[in-house]
Amino acid sequence: MILNKKFSALFLLVGSVNARGGRGDDDEPRFTRFEKFNSTTSQALLDKRFPDGNPWPLDLQSADILRTYSRSISLVLDEEVCSPTGVSLDTVREDLTSKNLYPVTHPEDEAFWEEFSEVVYVQDALKRKQQNECMTDPIRSVMPQMTQLWKGFGILDVAEAVHDEFPGLYHYQMLSGWVGRGEVEYDDKVIKKFGQYDFLRRQVMLSDMVGYAFRAVGPCNFSLKWSEGRARPEEVAFKLNTGKLSAPSGVDTSRLEEILSTFNMRDATDFTAYAEGSPTHPSWPAMHSASSASSFWLDVILDLNEEQKCEARMLDWSVSYARTVAGVHYPGDNISGLSVGQTVHAQLLPDFLNSVYGSDKAIVEEKMKGAMFDWTTFEDSKCFKDSKYKTVTPAKSNFCFDQRELPAEVDQSKYEL
Repeated sequence: MILNKKFSALFLLVGSVNARGGRGDDDEPRFTRFEKFNSTTSQALLDKRFPDGNPWPLDLQSADILRTYSRSISLVLDEEVCSPTGVSLDTVREDLTSKNLYPVTHPEDEAFWEEFSEVVYVQDALKRKQQNECMTDPIRSVMPQMTQLWKGFGILDVAEAVHDEFPGLYHYQMLSGWVGRGEVEYDDKVIKKFGQYDFLRRQVMLSDMVGYAFRAVGPCNFSLKWSEGRARPEEVAFKLNTGKLSAPSGVDTSRLEEILSTFNMRDATDFTAYAEGSPTHPSWPAMHSASSASSFWLDVILDLNEEQKCEARMLDWSVSYARTVAGVHYPGDNISGLSVGQTVHAQLLPDFLNSVYGSDKAIVEEKMKGAMFDWTTFEDSKCFKDSKYKTVTPAKSNFCFDQRELPAEVDQSKYEL
């Protein structure tokens, strides 16, 4: 999905070029990185410290300035929050590189524009639905499969489902269903129980693990965000729409510009499904995706059957891709996030389960080998294509049916509001 471009050398040059888009004297596209800092005081303070509008590559001094004068969310560096936990981001990057998900692409890379195009096309469908509530919902054209928890959701429902929701909400729902139906098989070799029935190391343990999954991955994922500084789709869209950014010479953006011109964007936030636009932290990797690693850690602590593995993966993927439906993430952000969550957990789970539940590290490590999954292959998998996860187009609202459109033999009274 994301091609391995000559990113590293280019990234070193970012401090000496204008990050506000357009083309330079050599007719090469200038660099665009995340700039949605939302200054809390005078923008001049940030402009003085970052005269080219860009703090990348980010160091501790730059981070402290942004923490003081911006509303940037969870602005953390690896040495502050991730490395102290024992996680190696080099290991995470190596895994991403092996899957062709790293280095990260940016607007100066041709490969970037394929991802950006997908976000634009999805947003075009979403905005058409916003403008015409009575059109057939386009959700199946942009998300043909989804978790059963969202069965009947339209494109606007999907975007709203991942809008500042409580962390782990849908994973709690999935597990609640499994527990309520008596479908959970615990692996006593991984987490031993106290007695024939152990509430603390069963239901309570599952509840704790959902929260732990978010808590463990968050610091490392945000460290990666701030180390790369990938611009949000809304930033690229607005610059392209206003003529402040050009693609590489081999990329034709005429169709994208035509679509964007119909969005009537007054500012960058108008690109997304949300009034406030994207969050004020960089795009890659997606936090919703990184924290959606349930299909990995559940496969370690439980004895999942194939149907449950598939259900968990479909939920993880759905939460992930829904952020592209909302217009705040590129597809590569999502797949990278899913991989990051899995790789971070692989480094932390043995020690965590040992310290909290007395698990044998060797047994956990062996179980993890079978739980590792290559997310770049998911959309081609039998699980993804399972008919039970086929997206259902929601019915139109009653007010969409004008009496003049109804056949004479239809009882019109039942359509009255």
